[in-house]
Amino acid sequence: MERNHSAQSRSSALWNAVRRIFALDPRSLATFRISLALVVLFDLQCRARDISFFYTDEGVLPRNYILAALQPWDVSLHLMSGAWQIQAVLFLLAAIAATAMLVGYRTSEATVWTWVLTMSLQDRNPLILQGGDGMIRVVLFWAVFLPTARVWSIDVARKDNDAADVAPVFSVATFCLIVQAWFIYMFASLHKTGEAWRVSGDAVFYALSNDQLSTSFGRWLLQFPELLRGVTFATLPFEMYGPLLLVVPFATGYFRLIACVLFLGFHIILAITMELGPFPYVGIALWTAFLPAMVWNRLRIPPLPRLWPPESDRHSSFFRAVRGTLLLFVLVHVAFWNLRNLDERSWSEIYPRSDDYVLKLLGVDQNWAMFSPYPLTGDGWFQISARTASDRIVNLSPGAAPDDPITEDRPRSINEMYPNERWRKFMMMLVTPEGAGWRPPFIRALALKWRREHPSDPLKSLDLHFFQEVILPNCESTPVEKLLLAHSDAPEFGG
Repeated sequence: MERNHSAQSRSSALWNAVRRIFALDPRSLATFRISLALVVLFDLQCRARDISFFYTDEGVLPRNYILAALQPWDVSLHLMSGAWQIQAVLFLLAAIAATAMLVGYRTSEATVWTWVLTMSLQDRNPLILQGGDGMIRVVLFWAVFLPTARVWSIDVARKDNDAADVAPVFSVATFCLIVQAWFIYMFASLHKTGEAWRVSGDAVFYALSNDQLSTSFGRWLLQFPELLRGVTFATLPFEMYGPLLLVVPFATGYFRLIACVLFLGFHIILAITMELGPFPYVGIALWTAFLPAMVWNRLRIPPLPRLWPPESDRHSSFFRAVRGTLLLFVLVHVAFWNLRNLDERSWSEIYPRSDDYVLKLLGVDQNWAMFSPYPLTGDGWFQISARTASDRIVNLSPGAAPDDPITEDRPRSINEMYPNERWRKFMMMLVTPEGAGWRPPFIRALALKWRREHPSDPLKSLDLHFFQEVILPNCESTPVEKLLLAHSDAPEFGG
């Protein structure tokens, strides 16, 4: 009997340790909710500038292209119409949902709608997606099941209590969020198999040498090649093992604080050295969820007062058990998905493509092969010249005004030519063999955009050139090669 009691005590102690290690502070979860909603709103604002060009039938991806290759799990409300007015309404609904999530009003419903509308928007045009978009989608999914509104929300202000609940939160969802964070960085490290990462140490140098991505500060760092080599070799173990600091079983709060400082700093450095779209910012939002209680206890930020009558928000233990089981089921699929991304041959029999629908329906399909197996060494810039019906020669290159001179000179800053990261992603895809088929729709979209702005003088021909170079070590590059990607004598038809 004493033996049974001892075994029960050990089991209880182990379970309490697990609860403590995987618990998150409600104030951190609230900061995570607010930060994530701000990222979504900022992303919507950036995308809305090009609503006609990227999301309508007069843009680069008319619906007939995407509907022809639509899979059963590719459900997108944005495919219901090719008119910009309908797209604008859906953008507005997404902004309303994200704003409700931001202030914590009916937070569960707002987070669900933000997640659904984000997936729908991304499925409307997959050609302009990158790693940050996948991260937003994945993190939003887990946020749906987290109690992110226990403090600093309108919802908690409506509850019948005098103070917000700041007790640590442990659930299957908090466990899944921590494991998912580890997956992001661990698999990013495992994908980096190229010699530039593991032998020569030139990977960070190559990444910052690429003018498509690098900021002025990033280019300034190129004068410190030994520092960049050290950062390259430090990146792999940092990504592989750094997130494990979140679950150190002793002095957990201190180790968690160290992890948050390191990874928040990591994403801030990414944001100021490279143009990577939303990736650095959603990374910052994710790591705010892991801030330990000691941070908030030191800051002493008060919760919101109660303003409205209470609302009940309790689920039965049976419901919580079913939800937890389903979340673990999803997490197992996520693990197998990432393992198959690493080694298709070995894992495709264990986790066949026929099972893809599970994660694709939920928007949790993911790929963390950023800068893998090595950073891109191809660089260059575009030149787009066109002739109008009145024989006027116009410059349609990214970042250029129509009357700017058409020159073959290297731009002062290539990445600043693009209106935003979506343009850069799409246009660099045009240079690849896989992107050749998207050049006619791109030409057509440019011509239709020109006609809307200049109805009396449409385009009658267009040339799309790319000036290509390859980055070499020691801040050198190959001679620039001028490539004609496309010529059209009927731009409005893509021909």
